[in-house]
Amino acid sequence: MPPTRHLVACVLLAEIFNVPCGAGCLVKTVAKNSPAWNAGVLGGDRPATIQGQEIVVRGDLMLEVTGIGIRGVQDMAQIRDTLGTMKTGSPLAISVLRAGKVIELTGTLP
Repeated sequence: MPPTRHLVACVLLAEIFNVPCGAGCLVKTVAKNSPAWNAGVLGGDRPATIQGQEIVVRGDLMLEVTGIGIRGVQDMAQIRDTLGTMKTGSPLAISVLRAGKVIELTGTLP
């Protein structure tokens, strides 16, 4: 997506979800039996087109994982690296925006 279209889509999504532009990660799908699945993270179930870009909506907007706020790709990499150092059975905390409310989900790493 060209940078200007990305910015417009970001602003529109921020308005729709009432969050700062770039805050969170819209969950498209959740792998069955994954840590996110076991914690209760919900993927989208309805396709939508925003500024010509196809997305799936009505899923969670993931805001934070293990205390790391999601603002961009670097944060996702940091979350991946952090999860990679955690031991099996470690607690997992995930904050999501669902239906207009912030919900704290918990689970454990397999």
